[in-house]
Amino acid sequence: MLEQFLLYSLSRGRAIRVIYMKDGAIAARTITVLAIADTHITYRVGTRGKAQQMDKVDLLSAAYARGDDGSLTEGTLP
Repeated sequence: MLEQFLLYSLSRGRAIRVIYMKDGAIAARTITVLAIADTHITYRVGTRGKAQQMDKVDLLSAAYARGDDGSLTEGTLP
């Protein structure tokens, strides 16, 4: 499931919310995935943030960012 959220962010350029381990503590952050490699991801925080890398083993969980339900018809009226 984690991989699906990473691919969603990468393919659509949408932010996701991740929970990860940092220096032995659990942290949360909203990121946009820029690239996925075998052992790490490259991501950006915010719209102007500098590209950063994180090891995949540090990722614990991922979900849609607040206000995004992942639907393809997002922003359209029923």
